[in-house]
Amino acid sequence: MIANKDIEINLNLIKGMSIESYTDYKISNKSIIGRIDKGFFNHINYDVDFFSGFSQLNNTSSNKKITEISERVQNVKIFEDDYLYVGKKFNFGKFVLDKTFIFDLKNKKFAIQNHFLNVPTGFLRFNYLTLNPNNFNFKKLYFETNNGGKLRDKFYVSNSEFDYGEHVSSICSATTGLGMTEEILKIGDGTKKIIIKNDNNVSNLVGMISFKKINRKNLFRFYQSGMEYNDTTVPKKKEIIKTLTWFNILP
Repeated sequence: MIANKDIEINLNLIKGMSIESYTDYKISNKSIIGRIDKGFFNHINYDVDFFSGFSQLNNTSSNKKITEISERVQNVKIFEDDYLYVGKKFNFGKFVLDKTFIFDLKNKKFAIQNHFLNVPTGFLRFNYLTLNPNNFNFKKLYFETNNGGKLRDKFYVSNSEFDYGEHVSSICSATTGLGMTEEILKIGDGTKKIIIKNDNNVSNLVGMISFKKINRKNLFRFYQSGMEYNDTTVPKKKEIIKTLTWFNILP
């Protein structure tokens, strides 16, 4: 657990050093993001845990999904200067993920730094944030970002259902993406907001959102993509993909 007098963050070392919960007691006694437990939605198609702070590679060559969620973490690297760093390297054969959380609790923010090495062909998503469905007003929930223009585009989820990263076919890996061309994406409901800032100097990434209503309950997730494909490109392996994204949760 990483904590100060206001904020408490729990990492799940049994599930790949994912985010079990993030709570800011000045905002709410309930967690804001984290894991949704298996069985919450009471639906056979969604009878799984929904995690936060992890990555997933869909390897099209082997038709396998690779994620650190399947790994039990030991020997975590921890060091501190202006920030607190908690890191772990995951080895999946030649494919390697070096993941580091960077915590700046004084300023109510944290970052996820990923170094992916020897990335096989496919599509790569990471930095999943799963909203606590019991702590957001989904009638007022919105997200906003720049998609190439100076002004931000603002979207209310209302009664719509979508998944920007939905796999279309063997020749197209996703339907939609958010440019985040000014690095920032905001998610909020009028009483609290999550400000997501990607460091484009490290890597330009595509933002993605999914939203689904399941038995009158809401599943909202943000994630990012570092590799996709479509019928105009030839899928290629990548030697290295580096990312750095900050998350700031405020009233």
